Amino acid sequence: MANKDKENYSNAESSKEQKDQFRDFVEDVVGENNGFDASVQDTSRNVDQQNRLIDKHNLRK
Repeated sequence: MANKDKENYSNAESSKEQKDQFRDFVEDVVGENNGFDASVQDTSRNVDQQNRLIDKHNLRK
């Protein structure tokens, strides 16, 4: 019985460590210092506008 408790504790500890590592990874990716470039946002905005115009044109047909 004691071995099972140690195993459960070890699994829980390992799971918590993995969650912490994943959280750190996500925060690094989403964080402010991720090399975000405003020109990329402008380009994607232009593409969105073009797609909207195409959709409007197709709806008129």
